[in-house]
Amino acid sequence: MIGKKILRFNNIESTNTFIRNNINKLDHGDMVVAKTQSKGKGRLGNTWLSEEGNLYFSFLLKEDLRRSEIFSIIMKCSVSIIEILNKYNVEAEIKYPNDIVVKKQKISGILIESIGYNDINNLIVGIGININQNTFKNISIVATSIYKETKKITNLDTLLNDFIEKYNSYIDINDLYKKYIDKSVIIGENVAFNNANYKVKTILKNGNILLINKENIERNVTYGNISLKEYYHKK
Repeated sequence: MIGKKILRFNNIESTNTFIRNNINKLDHGDMVVAKTQSKGKGRLGNTWLSEEGNLYFSFLLKEDLRRSEIFSIIMKCSVSIIEILNKYNVEAEIKYPNDIVVKKQKISGILIESIGYNDINNLIVGIGININQNTFKNISIVATSIYKETKKITNLDTLLNDFIEKYNSYIDINDLYKKYIDKSVIIGENVAFNNANYKVKTILKNGNILLINKENIERNVTYGNISLKEYYHKK
């Protein structure tokens, strides 16, 4: 369970960094929320621009996990975000591995940091959701928000509680995986692998991608072996 204890800040460097720096003082499921972040984190060292009016939070999982099980947490977060956005009349999809998009415009991102190598003792899950922001400047991809999609102001605390309730409700991994696949936009996309052309056939439960070429030859690859960044720039 997450969200029993929530620490709230007006501004901190980043919610992930706060948990990492205070990991021995926090318990499993504890959550950190900030109105703004001065150094919000994205994948691969990218910066998440953190203006006021959006939702920025992280939570700590203190449980023994194998590295191969991390993707189940990504699925759980992704599907939870998709379903609460739907509640606010926003139809979103999942752009593997960690983005939530609306018509190829990013509305949410997930960042997971693990402590441990093969066996993981602590997992920090950071999430940013664009809620009430209307304009997005100086970013490399097109972004959107609940407000841009609906023209309605959303209460941040209510949406956070919706997320906590939805996340805590998921138990059946098979049901979760089906919902994740149903909302995955990269399935069927063309990608290059080892200088050859493939299509994404599906995403596997461990987070690997299954590719297939025109000769029906399949390749089981990890995310780092292909690039999906072109997705945002397609018309």
